[in-house]
Amino acid sequence: MTHVAPASPRRRLRARLAAAASSLAARVMLASGVLAVLMAGVAGVAAFAVSDLSAAASREAQAREVVADTVVLQKLVLDLETGVRGFVITRQERVLKPYDLAKAQLPDALETFRREAGDDPARRRVAREVSDLINAYIDEYAEPVVVIARTNPRAAGSRTAREESRRRTDEIRDRLDEVLKGERRRATATAESAQAEARRAIRLGFGGIAASVAMILLLGFYLT
Repeated sequence: MTHVAPASPRRRLRARLAAAASSLAARVMLASGVLAVLMAGVAGVAAFAVSDLSAAASREAQAREVVADTVVLQKLVLDLETGVRGFVITRQERVLKPYDLAKAQLPDALETFRREAGDDPARRRVAREVSDLINAYIDEYAEPVVVIARTNPRAAGSRTAREESRRRTDEIRDRLDEVLKGERRRATATAESAQAEARRAIRLGFGGIAASVAMILLLGFYLT
């Protein structure tokens, strides 16, 4: 019968240490995986919140750009009207200067206005309508009246001509006022949305930090 010598105390200690080390390594790997998943989740949620914040800020900026472009158009339309009316009354060419300057600036101003409408169907429709109204005012009223005023001032300053001018300019102003009101509401709403997204991102950031700290403490207990 073969006799098996019992393991020496040193060998048994070495075996227990190896088992403990193996167990610790496994727990460290598990803990690291859990922490990595947690951090990835926090980072993903934070990135989503930042993306929403950026989109809201972009919408607000676009609304403010449209407001600025609309104010420019209001000023140019006023200069058109003032120049024509002044010329009809005085028949002095220098009085037409505001009209001529506004007419020269309008193509670029209208192009900018249409471009700022972006891909939004409602904005594009309104921009197209405003452009058509302003161009029609110049082509169908202002230019003919200026020509008529040079040869027949009475006809150019008649009640019919004045009412036609008022009808067209009132229509343009009403449309531009609608644009201003709508874009200001949009800017306010998007600003509030951006603020809400910023607060949410901050909460998520602090929540992620707190969760990470808690997880590290738990892992410390788990590994001891």
